Amino acid sequence: MAIPFNYFLIILFGYTIQIVSCNYSEAESNTNLTVSEPISDQKENTNTMEKITVKTSADIAPNNGKHVYVFGKYIEVDVRKRKTDPPYYAGHVAIQLEDGKLIYLFPPHDKKAIRSQEEIDLYKDQDVIVRGFLAAECRPPKEPAAYMKVPCLEIGIVIMSPKMYEFLEEGKRQNAQ
Repeated sequence: MAIPFNYFLIILFGYTIQIVSCNYSEAESNTNLTVSEPISDQKENTNTMEKITVKTSADIAPNNGKHVYVFGKYIEVDVRKRKTDPPYYAGHVAIQLEDGKLIYLFPPHDKKAIRSQEEIDLYKDQDVIVRGFLAAECRPPKEPAAYMKVPCLEIGIVIMSPKMYEFLEEGKRQNAQ
């Protein structure tokens, strides 16, 4: 059985990742940045790298397997197969796009998909920009099991507020001059 190249990259880089979390905030401007798993071996030239944005579900398939910026609302999600009221939130989150489509942070079956309560409290129901490796369909679990076939972000996920994104973009523009 052949493994798609995208999943090969996820597995390859998955072994070189170190888990790092940090929050950056300025007291008055409410700029936030959370880095989750920077890629340790991959160097990136941000001056020449094409910036790919994902804002609707139509942007997912053409950008499968690429590092993207996802614009949307950070929400908690109930990942149970049979959802009953009240919803059960166990730390799984997704970014809700303009058209309502969800992009999960890590595959729901992955331990890294369970986000810290601190991160959830910081971003819940807020507009965010998230940078990461986009998979149009999450990779399957290592052990054979049923899993959610949903789009997700993996590898080098960075979550930021719109103010932080604008701050970083302004810095890039000033450095380019």
